[in-house]
Amino acid sequence: MDCGLGFWNRCGTAILLVLLSSFSSSFAQDADSGSLHVSGQARLSGDFYGSSSSPAGFEPSVRPASLLRFVLTPTVTYREFQLPITIAISSKQTNVTTALAPQQSLQQFLQNPLNTVSLSPKYGWAQLHLGTQTPRYSDLSTGDVPGFGVGAELSPGPVMVAGFYGITQRGIEPDSNANIIGAYQRKMFAAKVGLGDRELRYVDFTVVHTADDTTSIAATPLGFIPPQQGSLASLATFFRLSNQLSLKAEGAISLFTRDQRSPEFAGSDLDFLSPIQLIRESTRLDVGAIAGLAFNEVLWGAELDLRYLGDGFVPLGFPYQPTDLFELRFSPRVQLLDNRLLLNGSVGYRVNNLSGTNLQTATQILGMANIVAQLTEALMVAANYTNFGLRNNVENDTLKIRTVNQSFTVSPTYTLRGESLVHTITATVSLNDYSDANTLTGTLNNAKTTSLFGTWSTAFLAIPLTLSATLSSVESAFAGAELSLLSAGISGAYRLMEGRLRPSLRLGWGRNAFAGFTPDNNITLQADAAWSITETLTWELSASATLYRYGSSRGGGSVNEQFLRTGITTRF
Repeated sequence: MDCGLGFWNRCGTAILLVLLSSFSSSFAQDADSGSLHVSGQARLSGDFYGSSSSPAGFEPSVRPASLLRFVLTPTVTYREFQLPITIAISSKQTNVTTALAPQQSLQQFLQNPLNTVSLSPKYGWAQLHLGTQTPRYSDLSTGDVPGFGVGAELSPGPVMVAGFYGITQRGIEPDSNANIIGAYQRKMFAAKVGLGDRELRYVDFTVVHTADDTTSIAATPLGFIPPQQGSLASLATFFRLSNQLSLKAEGAISLFTRDQRSPEFAGSDLDFLSPIQLIRESTRLDVGAIAGLAFNEVLWGAELDLRYLGDGFVPLGFPYQPTDLFELRFSPRVQLLDNRLLLNGSVGYRVNNLSGTNLQTATQILGMANIVAQLTEALMVAANYTNFGLRNNVENDTLKIRTVNQSFTVSPTYTLRGESLVHTITATVSLNDYSDANTLTGTLNNAKTTSLFGTWSTAFLAIPLTLSATLSSVESAFAGAELSLLSAGISGAYRLMEGRLRPSLRLGWGRNAFAGFTPDNNITLQADAAWSITETLTWELSASATLYRYGSSRGGGSVNEQFLRTGITTRF
């Protein structure tokens, strides 16, 4: 049986044809007269950046010289039919996770995750998704990988059917001279069938298949990036046991090949799965499961969550999800004194290396508590405490790890209302303590940080003027070094022309210093303005200039930066 891309291509095409046919049939059933209505907004904006340094070349530019963005989000409505359209394109084509194409073709431009071009026509219980989309089917299957393709959702009564087929990674040829790593084209097929009432109880069955196309590029990507392939099946359930109590759970199994170039594994225990995809020496089969029990009253409640992800389990639609772990978390909450006192928190336990394939197993204790108290009509206090601990099971004293990180923050806010002014004063004190203990050498790598933040703002009641000031100080000691950060700023905002013109101005200063070195200093002047030209047309402008003077820690150089952002938005 064909178990490669062709098999999954035909599966995806067949399912999507059924969904398209169902959508067309349901739309054709309504012959009532109606009117056409179009609403939405469009925005065109540009960023422009320049910098100079002394000595020349002291520091490279940290932004592109120019960056243009265009966003168009209209919705066409005709009787029961809706057509949301989203177009968001950028002149930049890469970020920290998107592979760079030296010269984008139109297809690569449309498939670029930094751009969004999508149409989502909807009629009654049927909706199509054409173009850029992120299928979110369940917590263990897919929900965090954008793609470019065709999808649909049908929800007639208690039945729900959804499908997606498209490209989730562009194929890009490697080029060592241009420092382009390259990437295989990756395709995804996903489908979900659900039954039940989303508010009371339901069951969802999801399948996902992804595969890198080894023929999509002529050369192997740089950096030893192998072509991968994976299949996943998931069963998710939800039950509302009572008005207060609900249970949510999901179990999934994945078959994942880390390198399609590895030899086929004849006689494997997984041969019964070969109709789905070829079994190779790098293929693993494993499971994952999550469950959550929630009890919620109006004034109090609690949640209990657990998560198990096997070492070989790969949630195909969540590429950055760590696996090979077990986690348990309890999260209570309560509201007291007529909602003037809010308490919530959580405590959790996590252990990794369940498979025993790594040299070390680490256990973590996680704790967090929040308090928000409205002491008077004018005074509110918020406080937060977090505790994170990590310990491994290594017996060798020199390799044993025991770390504890604690953080405490308290933030009071006081509001003073007068006849002509309203003052708001907020202060935040934060203490963070990190200790890394080694049983052989004693406590190492202790780090303590004390942060103080203060803001004051006043609003004039007789005139549309707002003034504010900020002050912050951070003192940190770590690894035998001491760092101090001090910053201050003042700003003002005003409204002219009956609020249609809204200018503002901000002046900021910062000072950073390592013990034993002269400090770094910077000063920033920023001016902003927004002008409502008409009821539907708005123009915005932001301009800033920053001067950096570095101390002896960086050789005493200097950098000047200028930044301009402007944009115009229209609503229709």
